[in-house]
Amino acid sequence: MMKLVLILLVLFVAYNSKEQQQNNSETIINNVDSLAKYSYLIFGYNVLKHTSEGDSINFIIGTCFFVQDNDITFLVSAKHVLTGWNTDSSKKTIPYPDTLCIRLYDSQGNIIFVPIRIKRIKDTIKGGYGYSDPDVFVYKCEEVKNYKINSIKAFYNQNKDKYLRSISVYGYPFHESINHQNIEKFSNQKPILTEGIMISALSDKVLINRLNKTFLDTLNYHIKTNVSVSRQGYSGSPVFTKNKQNNQWLFYGIFSMEDKDYLGASIVKPNIVIQKIKERIHTTY
Repeated sequence: MMKLVLILLVLFVAYNSKEQQQNNSETIINNVDSLAKYSYLIFGYNVLKHTSEGDSINFIIGTCFFVQDNDITFLVSAKHVLTGWNTDSSKKTIPYPDTLCIRLYDSQGNIIFVPIRIKRIKDTIKGGYGYSDPDVFVYKCEEVKNYKINSIKAFYNQNKDKYLRSISVYGYPFHESINHQNIEKFSNQKPILTEGIMISALSDKVLINRLNKTFLDTLNYHIKTNVSVSRQGYSGSPVFTKNKQNNQWLFYGIFSMEDKDYLGASIVKPNIVIQKIKERIHTTY
């Protein structure tokens, strides 16, 4: 009888251990490449003029990600990507596309481009500079409800962990060879990894220069990155960092834009992004 009890106890512990491992499997990822699936390509374009030599176009490319709350899906990206409001100049980008497309996969694994109509958003949006108005926009995305998407919600981290300094970002850098006439090239474009280091002295409050004035930025982290490729297209990417104490990846904000002051990039802090997401969820129900 005692032997049977011990066997059952071992099986019970093994089952619970496996269940716990499954619950944590999304955030405990040893290979950084597994984070790539959370970054989605988003793009659009305006034809500025038609000529005999070809069309002159204004091409927009960025990155976005998704958060699922119950049965509702929210698309999240940089404000300047989803709305055309430039938080670097505090002005609307004109012209800007009325429709953006997100690259997804259908149930058979085929690549599809899902259109998101943003005309009403871009025509009514108002904002400010990125140091006072977060470069974040959250959109209730009913257009993707019939498709499988990867949500970053499991990676939420509300704590300010000062010892987390290395960040990883997957984004879609712009390539001059891709335009509206050879859009099929997007089918083969893969997200590219950028890694960066936060400078401890710049972690919480950063002095930045805008319009020949100095401002204190408390909304963004400022980082050094390890790549020299164009960062146009990384805007809106989810940023991750690994807590090496428990080997868990944590959501650490949104890649905003190139940082000319510190020769790196700025990312909107995770607590700011999560608050924006919660506010949008609250207004949905």
